[in-house]
Amino acid sequence: MHTWTRITAIICLVCILTQIGTAQSVAPPVAEPTKRVYRAGEHPDPASARSVATALGQGKHVVVRLYNRKTYRGHIEAIDEMQFSIRLDRNNIFVKHDIVEIAYLEQSLNQYAKRAIIVGVAVGVAVLIVVKWLPTGG
Repeated sequence: MHTWTRITAIICLVCILTQIGTAQSVAPPVAEPTKRVYRAGEHPDPASARSVATALGQGKHVVVRLYNRKTYRGHIEAIDEMQFSIRLDRNNIFVKHDIVEIAYLEQSLNQYAKRAIIVGVAVGVAVLIVVKWLPTGG
């Protein structure tokens, strides 16, 4: 390894450790976070499902599984007292169901985010391969 590479690695390590120590010592106490995943047990809890949907917010991409085993992926359009509606990904149709029917609700990555992650990983691997096989000048 070249001297400059080692020096850069040491500087980065010191910066990271300094940031971790500072963040841990100065961070204020955090209140318990709002749940962002709802999994119904044997008995549905509409209040909990509604609070998760509200915490995620309108426009968020979610995956919803109902008690009748149907699964929907789409964006939250509206959250009412007893119902919710989502705009489906594949055909842009609005689906409305009672909150009592929800068996599972969680935020989900949409297809563009998944593609971006895959492209990022592929570029990272390509860079590592190129750097590994580049001839060193020393």
